[in-house]
Amino acid sequence: MLISNNNYARNADFVFAETVDHETFNNLSDSSLYITDKSKEGIAYKATILKIADGDSIFCRTDYLDELFYLIKKSNTKNLKLITHQTDIDISDKLEKNLPKNFIYWFGINKNTKSKRVISIPIGIAGNFSDKNLQVKDFDENKIKNFDLNSKELKIYVNFQKNTNSTERELAINVLKKSDKSFISEPNLPKSKYKEHLERFAFTLCPWGNGYDTHRVWEALYSGSVPIIKRHSTFEYLENLPALIVDDYEDLLKIDLNECFEKFQINKLNLEKLTIEYWVSQYKNEKQDIQKETIYIKYYITLYFHLKLKIKNKLNSNNKKISYYLRKIKFKVVNLYKN
Repeated sequence: MLISNNNYARNADFVFAETVDHETFNNLSDSSLYITDKSKEGIAYKATILKIADGDSIFCRTDYLDELFYLIKKSNTKNLKLITHQTDIDISDKLEKNLPKNFIYWFGINKNTKSKRVISIPIGIAGNFSDKNLQVKDFDENKIKNFDLNSKELKIYVNFQKNTNSTERELAINVLKKSDKSFISEPNLPKSKYKEHLERFAFTLCPWGNGYDTHRVWEALYSGSVPIIKRHSTFEYLENLPALIVDDYEDLLKIDLNECFEKFQINKLNLEKLTIEYWVSQYKNEKQDIQKETIYIKYYITLYFHLKLKIKNKLNSNNKKISYYLRKIKFKVVNLYKN
């Protein structure tokens, strides 16, 4: 099975909060779930009853951790494993310090701490609720381990929106514009054409976006293309996978792609790490028939944390808009000065 946020959740012992497509939500058939957001693409929900046992793994959207941590601290359970996904929030030292002692490990995307309790996991492919992205159904599971670069065009594929991280992405694309090693296409291609390009080229540039990890890394890997990424601790999970990690985008002007090509021989790789089963095996509770502790969440607690999250999201949204317009003003002023 391929890696996606929903596949992490489906393989956890308990799901506290996630976003899913409408069909998946209806199949959950749980009247106790509290819907926090709803759109034509999907439904965000959280649990109102916790049923957990020692050693269980708990999946949670990173932005719902305040409430989960509040509840778990009141629990008697121990040796829990936390799995977080579905937001671009990084796991910082400050956030890691809030992790209740009930948890022994935290498996999450966008790791930004040196804590040994935090284990970086791949972001994988976008969830089934995100129609704009390539999804698990768009890839052939039988082909992902046949990682063969011999039929690929030896160039770096460049295709991404700049506005999700203008600083990093403009720097990256400006460097590759100077190179005859790159193939640059406009974003917003039809998904079929985008996937065709991923399958065509040996390398794909994957600059940081809203978070350090991006779905593009995994769209590339599942298309048999080597992702090129700027070094960060979150990518420790890529060890023994075909990925080219650089310290600076300028390094790409000096790199010999033929030499890089020769490094990614299939017998030197651990392609099991391309499957969700590899990562699930690290956190799944193997014990069966354990007595579960049940925690009923009072409605006012649910409402309080829901409103707190709404306010926080609104403030973050406003800050992003302000930053966006400030960048535009700066760009115009700089160009005016140059002229």
